[in-house]
Amino acid sequence: MTEQAAGILGSPIIVPESGRFLHNQRLGLITYKENKKIHTKFLFHLFNTHDVRKQIHLSGSGVKVRHTSPKKVKEITVKIPDLAQQITISKKLDLLDSNSKKLTELYRNRLIALQELKKSILQKAFNGELTEAST
Repeated sequence: MTEQAAGILGSPIIVPESGRFLHNQRLGLITYKENKKIHTKFLFHLFNTHDVRKQIHLSGSGVKVRHTSPKKVKEITVKIPDLAQQITISKKLDLLDSNSKKLTELYRNRLIALQELKKSILQKAFNGELTEAST
């Protein structure tokens, strides 16, 4: 409900089963009406879509610190597929997220290795240990 840094207004979390989590600002709890089931993970992904994030941003007020309200968030309209489709979509998005994190870690490790190689080559160059390869 309150944005402390640009772009985070409306950021979703899934409350852990323990019910314990740390927060420092106003939160809003989204639940579903009894006649309309919404898969928790689908709702989480829905709140991370460009369209919903834009609508939440536009619902906010304030210049330095933006705020929104449950009433304004309730006015956001989205299309919700049936529960089976929500679950399928959520699983696919979770898999993409997992793969993306793995790739990020892989490339982070490769960048670290390249930086270490660069340092090693520079050290050898400064110590005169580099020689021209003979042909």
